[in-house]
Amino acid sequence: MDRRLFLQSAAAMVAGTALTTACSSGSPGGGASTAPKAKAVTGLKVRLGTAADSKGPLTVEGATKGGTVKVLQPYDFAHLDPQRVYASDGGVAATLIHRRLVAYKRVGDEQILCGDLATDTGTASDGNKTWTYTLREGVRFSDGTAVTSKHVKYGIERAYDAEITDGPTFIPAWLSGDDYRKEYTGPSGGKSLPDSVIETPDDQTIVFHLREPQADFPFACAYPITAPVLESAAKKGDFDQLPTATTGPYKVKSHDDAKMVLVRNDQWDADTDPVRAQYPESFEITFNVASLDESQQLAAADGEAVMTFSGVVDASYLSRTTGELKTRTLSEGGITSRVLGINCKRVTDVEVRRAILTAFPKTGWRRIYGGPVYGDIATDILAPVVVGFRKNDVYPVTEAGDPAAAKKILKKAGKLGTKLVYAWGQTDQGDKAGIIVAEALTRAGFEVVKKPLNSTTYFTEIGKVDKPYDIFHSSWSPDWPTGSSVIPGCFDGRTIADGATNYYNYDNDEVNAEIDRIKALTDADEANTAWAGLDAKIMKGIPIVPLAYEAKTYLIGGKLGGAYVTMSPTGCQPSHVYVKA
Repeated sequence: MDRRLFLQSAAAMVAGTALTTACSSGSPGGGASTAPKAKAVTGLKVRLGTAADSKGPLTVEGATKGGTVKVLQPYDFAHLDPQRVYASDGGVAATLIHRRLVAYKRVGDEQILCGDLATDTGTASDGNKTWTYTLREGVRFSDGTAVTSKHVKYGIERAYDAEITDGPTFIPAWLSGDDYRKEYTGPSGGKSLPDSVIETPDDQTIVFHLREPQADFPFACAYPITAPVLESAAKKGDFDQLPTATTGPYKVKSHDDAKMVLVRNDQWDADTDPVRAQYPESFEITFNVASLDESQQLAAADGEAVMTFSGVVDASYLSRTTGELKTRTLSEGGITSRVLGINCKRVTDVEVRRAILTAFPKTGWRRIYGGPVYGDIATDILAPVVVGFRKNDVYPVTEAGDPAAAKKILKKAGKLGTKLVYAWGQTDQGDKAGIIVAEALTRAGFEVVKKPLNSTTYFTEIGKVDKPYDIFHSSWSPDWPTGSSVIPGCFDGRTIADGATNYYNYDNDEVNAEIDRIKALTDADEANTAWAGLDAKIMKGIPIVPLAYEAKTYLIGGKLGGAYVTMSPTGCQPSHVYVKA
């Protein structure tokens, strides 16, 4: 899970804003993409692409070359070093700067994982323990150096270095175990990973030897951790803030606390790239733009080529996105799941949890954050973007909540008057929503103790195993669109620890065993079906109350074309954009 996105998302939720994505259409190599259009909230479909999907170049119907795209951002990117990029905002920027083994593109209502540096999404052998990628010919760094498999290997080796922090750790862990830095300390020590871990038999081939089967390995390779790195560039200057010798269609010209400028990389070859175009001359990115200011500027930008990578529509503007701003609104649902977490260590009776689920006023809670525009009502753990998603709805309840029915459940269980300590992040909208929820639970027969918490430290507090809260708000956005990036991290009882993401202290031996069984499956379709089945099994124990599949809603300027949705990283993607003539 993208930790920073999680913090951003939850902060936005309690602040009354909705995190967002945008949409238009892309195409397979040589095809055309339509300009972005406002659309209803839907569940984005994600699939693994074919070799044909992985052919360049990518073209956008009606696009013209030239001009500058202005970008408004809430704050600077934490990292631009590809092995450190994990946050969604930096991930969106990295799409323009760094190519990686595979990457996503938008085609109609689908987000397709395609070969990027590689010619396809990889070939598995040895029961998904060995993954082989063939690199394209003709890919160069911005200094003209030809990219080879050794550059990709060196990049991944850098992730082992103790000084390279904040990036995703799943690939090093899959290669070398959870204590991967004990196995190898990175290339700064002058050594390379052995061929038994990563093999580069020639300049165009790289082979990964995993310790355990990983059917989802291609999705993990979409992160910039697999971007090639030129060793001389990584060791020169501030590579994290001003990376040089990069491979994307744009390179960093300047970067300070207030602004970053990207200009065209003249070594980038469109014929080798199936997921990006290079229409604008440059991108000018301004940082430290507050949510309301951003929405005001974008709303007024009918004649400008302006966008945001990760700044979402302020709650005060959401109603206008279905009115006069509709033609410049890009929205997608089904990516982030919003939930009310239940502390299973404190609330041990499933019937008490069922009463909480039955009483919860989902529509009233959602109204505080913008109503239906905020997102569709949720019934399950997995979000619709996850491959294999199905609506289980184990305990069907009215979306408005039914305190009277909940009270009957409590009374039958002999639990009337049960005390619930209810925590949420303290903001105007958070407090309003908290009042609605507390009133409904009180009518259901609970004694509710309200505990609004400081939003800045909120996730530190609910991340404690021995937290004094019975119910609290939480959320999850998958790192890639399968259940393996959601359920193990949230519901494996063996992961319960301070700072871990099983916030719910949920521990079920049968569920733990099923997680292990599904992880070992070599058939991806079988695994995806199994994760959806496990979703239903977990929900029988009600460790959470699913609330909404949050819609990602962005505004763009009237002269900007080609913006589109991506799930990972979640954001308004600039890789197809152009300035309208």
